[in-house]
Amino acid sequence: MNLTLLFLWLQDQARKALEGALGGKRDEFEKWDKEIKKREEVGGGSSGGGGGWFGWGRRFGWSNGDDFWQEAQQASLAVLGIFVMYLIVVKGELMLAVVFNPLLYALRGARNSFTFVTNKILRRTDAHADFDSISKKEGYSRVSAKDSVIRKWGSE
Repeated sequence: MNLTLLFLWLQDQARKALEGALGGKRDEFEKWDKEIKKREEVGGGSSGGGGGWFGWGRRFGWSNGDDFWQEAQQASLAVLGIFVMYLIVVKGELMLAVVFNPLLYALRGARNSFTFVTNKILRRTDAHADFDSISKKEGYSRVSAKDSVIRKWGSE
């Protein structure tokens, strides 16, 4: 019983301190006090409406089990969204590489295929081209990088 009296006294002191801090805005304080009490009554107490005021309790970890899978899906999508935003902000260059490298690889393959097909068609239809005059050894000879640079720029 003494604890109840102490609690009521502390609550009264807190109310007086709050009224003093509001500095003459007692009407606004009364309005908010009535609103809080009305919401507590409608929600069935302080834990009504999903927990806490305005039903925010359910969003911070405790669920009533009715919509568990929907809430789990929503939480998973939120975490995935945060992770994607992290990757975009911090690892943006890497993400661009992950997206564009396969695209460039596919385009390069299409280009090489198109080039191969056009070369085959042009070689068959071009009767004047003399591909036999170039020996295969000259056409496909490998030259080292050093020899190529020396041939281009000369020896210094």
